[in-house]
Amino acid sequence: MSDKKRVYLNLILYEYNLEHFNFLKNLAAEYGSLTIGIPSDYVMARLFGEGRNGYSAERVRDFWLQFKFVEDIVVFDNHKFGYQDMYEKLHFDVCFYGSEYGIQFVKDKAFFESRGVSFLSLMPENFIFTNPIDSFSLSLKNIQKDKKLILFGTGKYFDLFIKRYSSQCAIAYAVDNNSNLWNTQKSSVQIFSLEKLKEENVQDCLVVLCAKNFSSMKNDLFSVGEFNYRTLIFCNPISLLEEMCLGLKAEDEYLKKAQRINLIMMAEVNRVCKKYNIPYYVICGSLIGVVRHHGFIPWDDDVDLAFTREGYEKLKSVAKNEWASGDFTFVDYEDYGVFYDFMPRLVYNKERLPIKAFDKVNDVSAVDVRGKLFVDFYIFEDAGKNPKRHYRAVKKMQAIYTMCMGHRPCLDFDEYKRLPKSKIMLLKVMTKIGSLIPLKTLFSWYEKTRRFAINENSDYYFCANFAILCIDRRIKKAFLGNGKEMQMENLKVRVPIDCDAFLENMTYHNYMNYPGLSVQKPSHYFNSDIEIW
Repeated sequence: MSDKKRVYLNLILYEYNLEHFNFLKNLAAEYGSLTIGIPSDYVMARLFGEGRNGYSAERVRDFWLQFKFVEDIVVFDNHKFGYQDMYEKLHFDVCFYGSEYGIQFVKDKAFFESRGVSFLSLMPENFIFTNPIDSFSLSLKNIQKDKKLILFGTGKYFDLFIKRYSSQCAIAYAVDNNSNLWNTQKSSVQIFSLEKLKEENVQDCLVVLCAKNFSSMKNDLFSVGEFNYRTLIFCNPISLLEEMCLGLKAEDEYLKKAQRINLIMMAEVNRVCKKYNIPYYVICGSLIGVVRHHGFIPWDDDVDLAFTREGYEKLKSVAKNEWASGDFTFVDYEDYGVFYDFMPRLVYNKERLPIKAFDKVNDVSAVDVRGKLFVDFYIFEDAGKNPKRHYRAVKKMQAIYTMCMGHRPCLDFDEYKRLPKSKIMLLKVMTKIGSLIPLKTLFSWYEKTRRFAINENSDYYFCANFAILCIDRRIKKAFLGNGKEMQMENLKVRVPIDCDAFLENMTYHNYMNYPGLSVQKPSHYFNSDIEIW
């Protein structure tokens, strides 16, 4: 072409790749010099884990800038690499995309049409098998658990979906334009007419267009509602970044909301504790946020507070009156009606978020906790002076905890696959035994064992309601002392008198250094793969 244009695309690039070299050179020859957006080390780590093939965004950028057909390489680090965001920075004439990524794609297309920008497809003609991760799998991971996944079409691409993706998700049902298939089943999936979609809330569904030529299918879908959708055809090195952008944007919106709500809860606990002179301490990851960031760890989405047993009992005695308005609910471990864990919590009732924290008890809990944020209350007890006696008590508490897990309505042993097989077998046996014992009896045993482990004149604390593997941890009382005030965002909060010693004691070694890039993400978000016992 004689009329060269400013061209942009996002692409996962590595240092010298012959396929990409020829593809990009030909693209530039036809349209003009290219500006390419590439993922930062952080985005790549979130996609693939740490050290993906020794990937370095800086090295990749330097390598590709040596070629004349590349005008610039832009490294993006957060969700601000959507096509509209990049256009506001670069004002290009042509933009290439790798998939039709649903409603956001429709919005982007309209945006570019209004500005005279060519928005061009690099999608292949049919499905191409991709390994180890493809953008469609990523889109499935980003579907909240309460959303419906609906398949449109029941031909060859339906079969492809069932074979490759059905193990990754739950299919609500399928729709098809062929009336002969209505009210039948295929691969155990019920098939209905397109009219079935009129019964749905478009915000609660993702529709998969199961066809090679899906344009008319998309028009049919939009005739019944503006449903979000995906296709099984995509150019993975580009479409992966499109899906990652959507996922990071949703995660960022969640984090902002979660941290705002956590501050509301923190301020409320602070108010009540000051009113009744109840000492508390910000601990664990929340304490790292206070020390390192004077607020939250940027990706943290909860607050951890500790009380002495005396302080906690005082808080519990005033909780019903102080939180009678309904904005908050104090939940002790017995209140669920089933077993979740031994952690008391303050739950915020006015807003809901997509979190996985209560997945194990959501459907059967006597307390409405679905999609609600909370503050964990850790209770520090005086640890026994006799290490052997204390060790026996801790082991008994761990055994009782394991038996209590037999009263969880949802018990997935795959969560514990990191443990040796012998321990998984023991876990299965103990939970089975526990399921045969009344939960009230197990709770009674736990309380008796907890009291047995206490020695009021000890120099150490332990925390009986810690996660099961951490109950044996002993904490020097001197590290907490009477506490001190530090800034947490716009609040003054109480923290241990010696934060460094306390965090080291809690095994947060080198806590001033950031952890690996791949784990810099919220741990309670619905699609997080960070497991909490």
